[in-house]
Amino acid sequence: MGTIIKRENITGIERKHKELIEESKKLIEYTKKLNQELLEKSEQMRIKNERIQAEAEKIFREFREKMV
Repeated sequence: MGTIIKRENITGIERKHKELIEESKKLIEYTKKLNQELLEKSEQMRIKNERIQAEAEKIFREFREKMV
């Protein structure tokens, strides 16, 4: 007993397969874009945190000097 597959079904499956591949490519590109944005924002936050930490250290140092 063999399975009979109509050519129309194969063509439909192939078309759907190609659509899914294209959609996957779009999702991959979108994910890359989001990852890049996240990386940039992380770097901005790191720099901002370093500035805040440096300012806090400066204030603490000045406070200690005034206490002595």
